[in-house]
Order: sequence, then C-alpha cells, then structure tokens
Amino acid sequence: MDASFDVIAVAVQDHGVAPPGVTDRENRFHLIEEKVGRGIESFAYLDAVPENLSRMHSIFESVKRWHEGHVLLMDTGPAAVLGSLEDERIKEKKHRICINVGNAHTIAMSLNEDRIAGVFEHHTKLLDKQRLAYYIKKLSDGNITFKEVFDDGGHGALAIEENQPEIISVTGPKRAKMKGLGIFSAPAGDMMMTGPVGLIKAVLNLL
Repeated sequence: MDASFDVIAVAVQDHGVAPPGVTDRENRFHLIEEKVGRGIESFAYLDAVPENLSRMHSIFESVKRWHEGHVLLMDTGPAAVLGSLEDERIKEKKHRICINVGNAHTIAMSLNEDRIAGVFEHHTKLLDKQRLAYYIKKLSDGNITFKEVFDDGGHGALAIEENQPEIISVTGPKRAKMKGLGIFSAPAGDMMMTGPVGLIKAVLNLL
C-alpha cells in the first residue's frame, strides 16, 4: 500500500498547558477567543504547532517521525463546524450558527459570511435543549458573556457583533439530544463526515 500522502490531517481537542494561576477552563477558552473575528481555519496549524498545545504538538512530532509531507492539526469542534459549512443547505447562507454537540464539549459558532462573529463552549452534560437554545439566542443577539457561561460550568463566550442567523446547523455525536434546534448538517450526505470534511477544507484553505 502506498502511504506517501501529500498531507496528513488530524483533529484533536486540546486544552493547552495553562500558565500558573489560570484554570484549564479559562485557558481552553483563551485559545478559542483569540480566533474570533477570523475564519474557522485559524483553528488549524499547518507544519508547526505551538508547544503549549501539548496534545497537538505530541501528535505532530509523532507523525513527522515517519511522514515527510505536510501535517495539519486542528481542534475537533472547529473542524466539525468547518465541515458543516459544506452542507449545501448551509453553504448558500451568509449568516449562520453552527453547533457541534460533542461527547464532552459543545461549541457553537456565530458566522457572518466566513468570519467568526461569536463563539461559546460548554460541557455537553450540563446542557439540555432548552439551555442551549437560551445561549444560542444570546449568541445571535451579541450579548452573551464569558462570565455567564463560565459561572454555569462552561469554558466561556465571546461575541463581537450580533448575527441573526438564516440557518442553524447541529452536528456531533450527541446531536440527537438537541434535535429541533436546527438542521442536522450532512456534508456529502453523511452526518458522520463533518469532522473529516472540515479537515480537508482546512487543508485546502491553508495550502
């Protein structure tokens, strides 16, 4: 079998190494909030990974020991959100909110065109459909706050502008828990492909 791939792309969730006096939850959200105002591909790292992202950096170093081509690392939630945008029903809209309901974490991104207008991340086990709908409304209105989400046990939130979405999409392994909040995204007709499609899209954008 020929294993001489041009690019190897891997998605992994990484809290990063928190500096003294900063909690893991705070540090996790610091890594997220610095991407607001940019495109989702800003969550991807091509051919270099900051050492404070310990999981990503470890995988990067491991792959580079046997692979000579490009290596891309990306956080799992943003990869799934980016893949969601390849669903034709979502792709055609300019104002979107995309949600990835993961096994442990739920992340929601407010997107004006291809720019992140706001984001929040919470723990899936602490959310039900009603609570998530409440946060989505605040995210779209642009008045969601870090304190409210963090004090509720989540990682945090940041919105730099409002975004009344034309469509809301939901993906992730726990998506059935939030059925009715939006459409289930299915790029290429398969709900299980949002993450892999997102990785491919990130590679195409960055290369």
